[in-house]
Amino acid sequence: QREEERYFKITKRLENGEVEGDWKSPEARKEFKTRLKTMYDMLFTQCMKAGVTHPGFLPIGLGAFLPRIQSDDVKTVYHEAQFELLAERDYNFKYYFLNPGPGRRQAQDIRDNYPFKTNVVLHTKNGKFLATELARAGYSTCCLNPSDCIAMMNGCMGYWWEVGKGSRYVGEEDIVATSTFGLSSKTISTAYDSARVIGHAPLNSTVMHEFSLSI
Repeated sequence: QREEERYFKITKRLENGEVEGDWKSPEARKEFKTRLKTMYDMLFTQCMKAGVTHPGFLPIGLGAFLPRIQSDDVKTVYHEAQFELLAERDYNFKYYFLNPGPGRRQAQDIRDNYPFKTNVVLHTKNGKFLATELARAGYSTCCLNPSDCIAMMNGCMGYWWEVGKGSRYVGEEDIVATSTFGLSSKTISTAYDSARVIGHAPLNSTVMHEFSLSI
């Protein structure tokens, strides 16, 4: 079943390939947010289990692989899911750093509506740089790599990183092309089998979380 059919009703297909429509129902919007909350809860919980206190997150999806229906509201739902969890549950985060990317306006519009159990910081900095500097300062941090399902199935960290910087070059490709974060992936590296490598890792407080998402 195609993702748009679960959440949206398409009322018109345009000649340029775009579509017009709306949420299928109020319940469909709620179902979409519940799905996102489940995803974010898994990520936050794994961070907590790893002892991460200063996580650095990047935007995941924001509807990029969905039809452009209610695009602004879709971005809002992504941030509602994160903010509701951070207000409802204590994941032992001291700070939650989020670069909302294209959803910055939506994140700013709703941030003050939530009584967070942590300090939520919206920023525009490079995710790798933030994680590196936090780790150097002695904080337990992470950098989210939102690789898509095809990338993960092929054992890669990003989708098109092998061809260098091109029209499809985005954050997940940049992480692989310009950092050593790839060493944290057991699918493409045996670094974690080496006590020597682990013992000499300069940023051993940086945790890399991989995630595959189909929306």
